[in-house]
Amino acid sequence: MLCGLVVALTLAMAARAEDGTLLRYKWVEGQQMAWVWSSDQAGKTTVTDAGVAKIQDRKNHTTRTVYLRVEKVTPEGLAYLKLSYGVMASDNEDADGTKSHYEINPVDGTTVSDEGGKRTTSKRPVSAGELYLKGFMAVVDDRGQVQEVLGNDDLAKLVAGRPDAAKVLKRVATSALDMAPVLPEKAVKPGDEWEVDMEALESGMMSYAPGSKPIMARYRYEGEEQVGGVNCRRISMRVEGAAVDLVGEPKLNDGLASEVRLVQLRASGDGYLSIDDGLLWLSKWTSGVSVRAHVHGTQKTGDAEQKVDVSVTTENQTNMGEMKRL
Repeated sequence: MLCGLVVALTLAMAARAEDGTLLRYKWVEGQQMAWVWSSDQAGKTTVTDAGVAKIQDRKNHTTRTVYLRVEKVTPEGLAYLKLSYGVMASDNEDADGTKSHYEINPVDGTTVSDEGGKRTTSKRPVSAGELYLKGFMAVVDDRGQVQEVLGNDDLAKLVAGRPDAAKVLKRVATSALDMAPVLPEKAVKPGDEWEVDMEALESGMMSYAPGSKPIMARYRYEGEEQVGGVNCRRISMRVEGAAVDLVGEPKLNDGLASEVRLVQLRASGDGYLSIDDGLLWLSKWTSGVSVRAHVHGTQKTGDAEQKVDVSVTTENQTNMGEMKRL
């Protein structure tokens, strides 16, 4: 349920047995959904550039609409989910009261900014880390696990020739779907728990550093509840980790290498799955993290090159968000 770029999935529950309820996604070809993803962040960030440290104390509110269409379903229950993203809007307020607004079109890189009442529109190349926002097709099984990623030629070219190309693409899709729980293998009763490797931590083009121990997400089936008049089944999630190291390769990050340490990661949330129509009705989550990052290398923009060597430290950043059906 982290930072993120996320999408909701359809769900149907098998008939109850004495040993519990078997939770499985049941896909319907042609089904279309749209969700509004929103998050609120706050925290102090220290940015050191060329030896000069600056402290930013900023509040941020970000929204984006995520669209999903079930293109086809195989006899084995694999679903081909077409994911696309609307314009991302971001509102910021610094500690001194300065406000700014940004809008970014993920398809063509059009950016609208409003700082101090001055509105400007520009275009910029879509970065390597944003290529997934052009949309893609995720092949997902009936437990919500990504099996394959198709339909984004730019993203495929970026990872072409890598022995782990398929894993990188799956990681991107897992990050996009990280608010939809991976369902348990067996039937469950209220109170039953299961664990899943938080591969979504490898967000975008980042990956676990060698020797770094993966952080696990613990899910728990809480039972049936009514939310806004809708009968739902609730699945809670929590994550706690002392530290995890991530690395970003230059090729996957516009020429920049990066090392990131997530310290004291914590997250929790709830997903409410409609019993009546089998859809994810609502998902809410909160997270907190301290981050230490170092980004360095030569960044190319068109024909221009720029040397970059920046360190960033964020202390006790909080993030609250929700995804609900339109």
